[in-house]
Amino acid sequence: MTQLIIPKRGNSWVECEDACCVVPEGDASDLRSEPFTVVVSDGASESTLAREWAQCLVRTMAVGIAEDPAALEGAGLAHGKVLTHVCDEWELWHAGYLKQRTAAGRPPRWFEYPKLSAGAFATTLAVHVNAPGSKHGAAVMARHRRRWLAAALGDSCLFQVRDGCLIRRFPMKTPAAFGNSPGLLGSRDRDWVQTGERTRFTRGYAEDGDELLLMTDALAAYLIDCADEVPGHRFDSVMYSLREFGRTDDESGFEEWVNQQRASGRLRNDDVTFVYIDFAG
Repeated sequence: MTQLIIPKRGNSWVECEDACCVVPEGDASDLRSEPFTVVVSDGASESTLAREWAQCLVRTMAVGIAEDPAALEGAGLAHGKVLTHVCDEWELWHAGYLKQRTAAGRPPRWFEYPKLSAGAFATTLAVHVNAPGSKHGAAVMARHRRRWLAAALGDSCLFQVRDGCLIRRFPMKTPAAFGNSPGLLGSRDRDWVQTGERTRFTRGYAEDGDELLLMTDALAAYLIDCADEVPGHRFDSVMYSLREFGRTDDESGFEEWVNQQRASGRLRNDDVTFVYIDFAG
């Protein structure tokens, strides 16, 4: 598995509002035989502390889902428990943040309070992949198949590729589906029933040789646009590049490629997160 994040052109790394977390941490080769969870988030620039919220969200959500993957089975108690814990963790961090600012002689100014009161917002995409040969109900999965679960709120996307063909796209299906007002998870969204109703869930199976790709919106919209183009030469070319960056963990090459696509006008200038999962046989 490879995780690559590139900030918006013209911005520094500390201004990047994308975040990603994988649980468990460690050698990617260990994930070939173990279950794992990946969470990607894109902080909403219009809200305050969007970067910090996205980082808190991916870290806390990934740990919660890894402990209880039923959180991705659908809207319900397990999903609500994870969301509640995310908000709890944020409140602890936020209280410390305000305390630190006050101690440093930089308490929030009057004009900051409306946004601080409204909270921070971000998209979320969470994926959990079971171990090979794990049980699903009364059945045991074949060693060459791995069941995965996913949930999304907003326009960060999951793609599944098999034999070079795009066989799944979630939750967005077309380039037109992307807009300026994606679904967002707010740091004050404690009504987990309502949040569950706004969240989309899916599941599937990965065969040996399949690839899963997780992306924030700019790259996801670009890939869908390429996939819908006839003939599909541009999709094949883009997938070849993404596969190479994913398999070699080539961050500098990926950044150069992203900037080339931005300069061509094909890829919107925004923070980019790309997670590549290769189920090599």
